[in-house]
Amino acid sequence: MIKQGCIIGAYVGDASGGVLEFMKSITKEQVKNALTFPGGGAMGLGKGQITDDSEMAQCILHGILESQREKLDKTLILDLDNITKYYGMWVQEAFDYYNPRPLDVFLNVATNSYNHSLSNGCLMRITPQAVWGSQLSNEDLNLAVELQTNLTHVQQKCIEACQLYCLAIKHLINNPGDAKGAYKLAKSQAKETKNWFESISQQKLPNPKVHIGDAVIAFSYSFDFLKKVIDNKLLTFEQIIQETLLLGGDTDTNAAIVGGLLGAYFGVKNIPNNWIKSMLNFNNFEESGIDEGIERSKFLIPRYNLIDDINTLIRHAPKTLQVKYMGQIYEDLESIKVILPEARQERVASLQVSLKQM
Repeated sequence: MIKQGCIIGAYVGDASGGVLEFMKSITKEQVKNALTFPGGGAMGLGKGQITDDSEMAQCILHGILESQREKLDKTLILDLDNITKYYGMWVQEAFDYYNPRPLDVFLNVATNSYNHSLSNGCLMRITPQAVWGSQLSNEDLNLAVELQTNLTHVQQKCIEACQLYCLAIKHLINNPGDAKGAYKLAKSQAKETKNWFESISQQKLPNPKVHIGDAVIAFSYSFDFLKKVIDNKLLTFEQIIQETLLLGGDTDTNAAIVGGLLGAYFGVKNIPNNWIKSMLNFNNFEESGIDEGIERSKFLIPRYNLIDDINTLIRHAPKTLQVKYMGQIYEDLESIKVILPEARQERVASLQVSLKQM
């Protein structure tokens, strides 16, 4: 299914790139090895283990689905309270090679509220929201994406990048195989990121090894590959991930973001099954008795929820936007829009408290 391919494509991209992250130079043999999902690398990952990219996606997935699990309510609202809760749970055990302390990874993403960086942390996690919002109007989807992205990112280019990425995925879900239409839609809506598309058209793509972690890198290569499949029908998901990994830089995040968009184009049937099995096989949780890779809580391990949760997300994707924020449910567009300035102030205040406690 196309919808499954989006999220699974991102997860396998992340897991494959994790073992290569921050290597100065990457060979074809190293990429070939990485695509056996052997574990290891700078972070000491387990076989098939995802990194912080997909773990934050897990937070969105659990945050959206939690109330549905509890009440068997078929309406999946954008529950910002639950998503924030899961981000908070993740923060307590977040890991990263350069930021080993629990809070550092999240703060490394979230502090762009102050320095206006263009970090890729907003894009790397967003595929569950893209699938969830695939039946919304474009206006509702854009607003929903801005609300969720705003939890960590306030830079307008980052917000627009997430919106365009989700719009393209929405188009591919509803118009399977129409890469041309998805690319055209995203490009036509670009304002803050218009120059990114101009660079893609001119084949002046950013160097993945310079300004590692900037959103423009993975965004540009994702849409460049989407553009390439329009003309080259023989190009495969496997080849695209291989090429992405060979670029170097922030390999796990780049491959996750590329994998999410191109997974929506190819669908899960065209993602190597052994890749999916490897990603789903990782199983090191507390009390598991498995001493391989980095121990995680069960809610961060795809093995226990991913396939069922994706199917639930697909079955109950909403057609109208409802948002839960600070315990209140907002249903009309104008009242939902009012949340944004208040939410920004709340997130900045929360971040200031976190920074003072470190």
